[in-house]
Amino acid sequence: MNEPHPPRPVLRSVGALLAGFVLAGGVVGLALSIVGAVTTWDRGPDFGPHWYPLAVVATAMPCAWAGGRLGLAPRDGWPSRP
Repeated sequence: MNEPHPPRPVLRSVGALLAGFVLAGGVVGLALSIVGAVTTWDRGPDFGPHWYPLAVVATAMPCAWAGGRLGLAPRDGWPSRP
């Protein structure tokens, strides 16, 4: 009588699609931050210390991942993972 919930293939496919967009956005952010770090590396003190562009490069993908996890967080019965 007490059957498990039916699978939700549509919601899982939407979650997988959104996860793909998040990954693509993270890769674009990583590429742009690398380009920015390379072009501003020896441009003088106007662009700040060298650790800053390295920190931007290092945090591009973790920030994209965190944003994707927040975007796919369970809300009102939605699955937590694609």
